[in-house]
Amino acid sequence: MGVYDEDKYNWLAAEKLLIKHAIKSDKIVLGICLGAQLIAEALGAKVYKNTHREIDWILTLSELELVYGFEIPGELFDRTDLTLGEFAEELSQLPVISDDLYPEFYDIKFTSMKLIKRYIELQNKTAVESVLEMRMINERFELLTDRLNVLLGNILVN
Repeated sequence: MGVYDEDKYNWLAAEKLLIKHAIKSDKIVLGICLGAQLIAEALGAKVYKNTHREIDWILTLSELELVYGFEIPGELFDRTDLTLGEFAEELSQLPVISDDLYPEFYDIKFTSMKLIKRYIELQNKTAVESVLEMRMINERFELLTDRLNVLLGNILVN
């Protein structure tokens, strides 16, 4: 399955719209594997099919953020002009979340992932409770965004 398989999986179009809406609403959006492809495509980036069969799993940029503890700037997400080595060099220049701040960073990112999952589960429901829960999720995204901005500000200052 790929990001452009809307003819096979009609739900992909709705998924892309949800992602675009979340991003335009300044919500934190985390995507892993297909999710990362959908985010890239929603932001206008080209997503390319791998020319080689994958042998093992490859970390997405979002997973790299969690594992290594840095925030990847948006301009790096569509840098197809870089070799893997050049991209690794770019990543090595990013400020790393310190050990004392990492638990909060991880909590922000992981909580965002859980909220996105729940939001997607609710998106096709029209019950009042579902709509209210989606509003609460959006409010939590705003709080998480604020926390992330403060955390990143602390990293850049220190």
